[in-house]
Amino acid sequence: NVPLPARALIWQGPARASADAPALLVASALLSDGESSRLNASLVVRERLATQVGFEADLNADAGLLTAYAIGATGKPLDKVQAELLREIERLARGPVPTVELEKVRTRLLTGKLLERQTPMGQGMAIGEAVIWGGGYEAVNTDLQRLQAVTGSDVQRVLREYVVGKPRVTLDYRQAAASGAASAPRAASAPAVKEGR
Repeated sequence: NVPLPARALIWQGPARASADAPALLVASALLSDGESSRLNASLVVRERLATQVGFEADLNADAGLLTAYAIGATGKPLDKVQAELLREIERLARGPVPTVELEKVRTRLLTGKLLERQTPMGQGMAIGEAVIWGGGYEAVNTDLQRLQAVTGSDVQRVLREYVVGKPRVTLDYRQAAASGAASAPRAASAPAVKEGR
């Protein structure tokens, strides 16, 4: 069982309390939430370059990480996978965001948050996250409105501000090269790290 190669591109993101956080969450959902998401439709379905793709906005109290990743399809070079991954992100950052697509994603995100808050545990978690990440418990009363107010131009702006053309760290995960014909199977190598734009 040989693992497929994978690549992750990681950018510095803002803190969870940032005014840009809701737009980054919507951007993440547009890119990778569901089968019809932009990255899945392009890299997995149409181009067949990857078996799995994603974009995550992992925003915390002090700062965050924005991570785009792909697990390459068999025989597909990671550089080609990366090029298509970046092309889709840039397409979202520079091209129009259809209202129907934006509404679908915002509705899914809002519905998920409302469902989470249907229980005392969910309400407590929302208040706790607001205190830890949002700067105070009052944020629990405004986070849904902030998410609902995100526009297509907000999504484009935050991708251009934090991702497109910005410094990043690239992590590769590949099968280690065999050192000899008689050697036993080897585990996958540790991730290779390189910096770039």
